[in-house]
Amino acid sequence: FPLVLRALGPLDAIAQAAGRCNHNGLLPELGVLRVFRPEEERYPPGGYEAATKVTRLLLRSRGAEDMDLQSHTLYETYYQTLYDLIGTTTGAEGKAKELLSSIDHLDFEETARLYRLIDQDAINVVVPWDRATFRALEDELRQLGRPTTGWIRRARPHTVNLYRPKLRDPIWAYLQPASPFAKEDLRQDWFLLLDETLYDREMLGLKGAQDVWIA
Repeated sequence: FPLVLRALGPLDAIAQAAGRCNHNGLLPELGVLRVFRPEEERYPPGGYEAATKVTRLLLRSRGAEDMDLQSHTLYETYYQTLYDLIGTTTGAEGKAKELLSSIDHLDFEETARLYRLIDQDAINVVVPWDRATFRALEDELRQLGRPTTGWIRRARPHTVNLYRPKLRDPIWAYLQPASPFAKEDLRQDWFLLLDETLYDREMLGLKGAQDVWIA
């Protein structure tokens, strides 16, 4: 893209968005990243909010001109400040010990659970933006029995990302787990939308689930 607009957030998320600017280097000029602050700033609690605060602090102290996203010293300052902040405000020191223990014991499932900066993680919902593609993905998944790397690669452009809804959120009734035989359906990452009328083709999101949208 020649221009990428990104709401203020964690520095690493902003850097990831910047990577979409002129990604293949084929444009005649450099891509432009513009970071803005929404009128209503709302962030998921925990690590994401803390990381955004650190990014805002760096912007104020350094100025936008000195925020070189390719500078390793910038990221050293960012992560050192972030981990100091998280350790004192969210009890992450204890979580870090649990993480190291799970790694030592080769407990990969527990490691995946603990290795999250954002405690409120996200899910991928395949939606019928293109109905023919949606049906094809649905049929292919039925034959495969579970999402494969190839299926996920084809499905990703047709997904809406949501912060994982709460256990009793009504939206779960309209989400079909992509792996029907998994032990814990609600811990899965991929779902199909069961009722296509819930998909808002103008807003590119799910009606009635705005509180868990990810922009």
